[in-house]
Amino acid sequence: MKSCLNTDVDEKSILQSEKKEKKYALICCEHIVSAEHPNAIRMAMLGRILQELDYEVAMLGVNSKYEKSGEHELIPYQNICVGSCTKLSDRFRTRKKLIKDIDNYLGTRQNPHIIIIASYVGVFESVIRKYAQKNKAIIIQSVCEWFDKQVFLGKLNFLGLLRNRYSLRVMNVHVGKIIAISTLLESYYKKHKCECIRIPTVLDTTKWIAPHYNSDDLLRLVYAGTPGKKDYLGNAIIGLALLPKTVRKKIRLDLYGVNMGDLISILGISRKVVDDIGESLIVHNRIPFEKIPEEIRKADFSILLRPNKRYANAGFPTKVGESMAAGVPVIANLTSDLSMYIKDGQTGLVVKDESPEAFSSAVYRALSLTPKEKYQMKLNARNMAEKCFDYREYIETFRQFLGMCGIAR
Repeated sequence: MKSCLNTDVDEKSILQSEKKEKKYALICCEHIVSAEHPNAIRMAMLGRILQELDYEVAMLGVNSKYEKSGEHELIPYQNICVGSCTKLSDRFRTRKKLIKDIDNYLGTRQNPHIIIIASYVGVFESVIRKYAQKNKAIIIQSVCEWFDKQVFLGKLNFLGLLRNRYSLRVMNVHVGKIIAISTLLESYYKKHKCECIRIPTVLDTTKWIAPHYNSDDLLRLVYAGTPGKKDYLGNAIIGLALLPKTVRKKIRLDLYGVNMGDLISILGISRKVVDDIGESLIVHNRIPFEKIPEEIRKADFSILLRPNKRYANAGFPTKVGESMAAGVPVIANLTSDLSMYIKDGQTGLVVKDESPEAFSSAVYRALSLTPKEKYQMKLNARNMAEKCFDYREYIETFRQFLGMCGIAR
């Protein structure tokens, strides 16, 4: 009986010890936390990895209009309203409000041992850095972009370019602990003696439905998202227009997140090109985010063209991970680390470059595939997503990374 009582005491001691050793992590995004923002999805998946490593995780975001709190991917979050920062006086006022709001939010929680920051130099980040220093939290910087200079055109944006480059080249190196989204960024920060781990797009693939089988000969292509200046969607559309009308009748390209005005004003597509393509091009505008996976999975291929520039090679397209999770292979030219995942004829079709002519050639190849061949590629793409884009595949690697950063687990 005595030994049993001693065992109970030991078990209680172990439970109390485990409770005391509980670790806390805070993930900070310089944008609103929501399922529709690619970086917010990424940060939530990093949060899930930390949860698997027995951390209690919270997310903190900022918004210029309203405050919002809730739970995203099983992680509690809080968005703090900072208002506009167009004037210098706004920045001082915003900084003061941020300090107060962050203290109020974190005052009800345990001080974090780790703070992951997903932003560049700004009022929000500087406040978080000071908070980390004060509370002896270890900062880890998530780096997903190396913006092209074209993003900062104009005199007023020159300061933004300087801040961005200062963050990439100086602040991040000073932090010394980096989660990089690409090999290019990983190599850059390792060259500068940083502890660095590469994690591409990460998702919860169990939330994506099994691949869809299309039994007819229609070639279904899809693009979902806002192309901006990153994606050369316009070249893909022009590439379709280069095809003979008899060939185009066998193709349908569905666009989600883009309207007809965007095609003309942002992508520079002429009305004549749109009219020539006719029913082969269907523009759906924006649809609810939760409906996108179901629409993607109906396609035979998703499409992505990007130029071979540093911004494209430093980033990694979330669209590719999402497409493969939906069981849809990708027609794309190879930038960033896409060659690791898009295997020609297996999980996608490799386009020679981002030109309309190269895209047309790839479409001809896609048209030559039978329904069974296309379905096998869909299964291959899904399998690749499960092996390479599911957050669970990076749990042990992340544990080792924390060890390299001097964070014992």
